[in-house]
Amino acid sequence: MFIITACILILLGLASLIFNVSHLPGLAGKDISFYDNLEMGHNIGIIQLTVGIIILIYGIRRNRKLGISEFLEYSKCPKCKKAYDDSKLRNHMCPDCNIKTINMDTYYEKEDK
Repeated sequence: MFIITACILILLGLASLIFNVSHLPGLAGKDISFYDNLEMGHNIGIIQLTVGIIILIYGIRRNRKLGISEFLEYSKCPKCKKAYDDSKLRNHMCPDCNIKTINMDTYYEKEDK
């Protein structure tokens, strides 16, 4: 969520800096709104861009610290039937049964047949 917010702020900041745009269509009405003077647009654009970059860096560091990846892969042990996050397993081995786990998609395809 932090990364999406940061990207929106960065885009708004660039629009304010380059085109002097205060509001994009859809965010504050049907038409594009512009700042009254160029200095005000530049100042707000710099603030939005700076805050967006700070939030982006925070979001990336937070995801790394928590071990969150964009696309989590899960696997399941065929013996004890427990599901595990692949990033937490060593060599895709079940910590309880000490056998190789199976990718969730493959596991359920095998179960359906």
